[in-house]
Parts: sequence; C-alpha cells; structure tokens
Amino acid sequence: MKILIIEPPAVSKYGNQRIFGGNGSNKSDFRKPPLDLMMISGYLRKEGFDNILIDLNASRKNINYARDVLKREAPHIVFFSTST
Repeated sequence: MKILIIEPPAVSKYGNQRIFGGNGSNKSDFRKPPLDLMMISGYLRKEGFDNILIDLNASRKNINYARDVLKREAPHIVFFSTST
C-alpha cells in the first residue's frame, strides 16, 4: 500500500504559520517543520506502513508539484494537513 503525506504549499510568501501559531510577527522567512505529520509518518513506519512525506511548505514547492507527485506515485491513501 502506498501512503503519501503532504504538508501543503504556503499561501503566504512567509510560509504556513499553522504550527505553534505565528512567531509574533510574520516577517521572517522561516519555515516550521510539520511535526504532526512527521509523527504520523513515524508511527505509520513503526506499525509497518511505509510512506512518503513531502513538505511543500519548507521546500517552497507549489500545488503543481504536488499534482505531479500524486500522478507519479499513485498512492492508495493521502494524508495532508489543513487549518481552519
């Protein structure tokens, strides 16, 4: 079974600020790691489910890159983060 885990691309030039809240100001070009997705990936591996984790925010990739990865990998399951 192929599992793909995706941190979405940034919606701001300063990156996604959903993890740990903002830094008080949104003026730094600093990308926080998607710790929640990293923990999910690690847990899945521990339980025997290999997976691919792609951080489009930190790698500064766009949604077209995500589309290409989805086509290439053809995963059975996709996990991704979101913020409300």
